Amino acid sequence: MVLLKGPYQEQGLPFLPRDISTNFRGEYLYKATTVSFFFLQRPLADEADWQNGGCTFETRVLRDPQLGMVYYLPFRDGESIAAIVPEKTGLDICALLDSFRRRFSYFLNTSRQWILPPFPGVVEISSSQSP
Repeated sequence: MVLLKGPYQEQGLPFLPRDISTNFRGEYLYKATTVSFFFLQRPLADEADWQNGGCTFETRVLRDPQLGMVYYLPFRDGESIAAIVPEKTGLDICALLDSFRRRFSYFLNTSRQWILPPFPGVVEISSSQSP
């Protein structure tokens, strides 16, 4: 998976129209599919519409009719990661999310200071993390 655009800072989240908080976004290309990742320095509110994401690690999923599938991963120290993936891509979503989470975590932990979070330029997708 290769970073196409970002990271950049923006206000609000496209899948939560009432949200006006600051987040950081990176857009990736994987197998002809564009996947958007968001890094939030806070947890997302536990919306009633979120369902279990079906991975071996904690994930939530929300279907958005305009955007596709939105995945939420609680992250370290109250932070969170979200991803927008188009529906019916045939991708191993759990492997994609876990690989990004691990690589992003590595870069955050090894970066002393950053203005924009260190979204990795390349993420190698490892084996499935689905049950």
